[in-house]
Amino acid sequence: MYPECDRMVEAAKETQPAGDFIEWLREEKHVSLMVWGSWQDLDPCTNMACEKGYIHFGHDNNRPCPRCEGTGLITVDREGYVHLGVPLDQLLAQWKAIDLVKVEAERRTMLEALRAGAGA
Repeated sequence: MYPECDRMVEAAKETQPAGDFIEWLREEKHVSLMVWGSWQDLDPCTNMACEKGYIHFGHDNNRPCPRCEGTGLITVDREGYVHLGVPLDQLLAQWKAIDLVKVEAERRTMLEALRAGAGA
């Protein structure tokens, strides 16, 4: 009647010990799950003549810096390890192909059935 919940209960034989181990690594050994990623940051302009986005050519003769286009900031591409960014329960559900949205819907259906039975 609740197939996704049944699959999750069955998968818990493997996901529970795996989750416990990952939590132990995190808490006791300070290990984090990381992935290689890329992102962009804003850094101060690197043009030596740039002052707050402008280049000064004398009294009242300021022009926007061509490198930062007058913002004082440039976009820098970066790469490195970043936190996985997926909660552990979702990661374990993905591992065992458990649809947590379906699980939640089945849980709500179960709860409604229990409430309806209690009110009869």
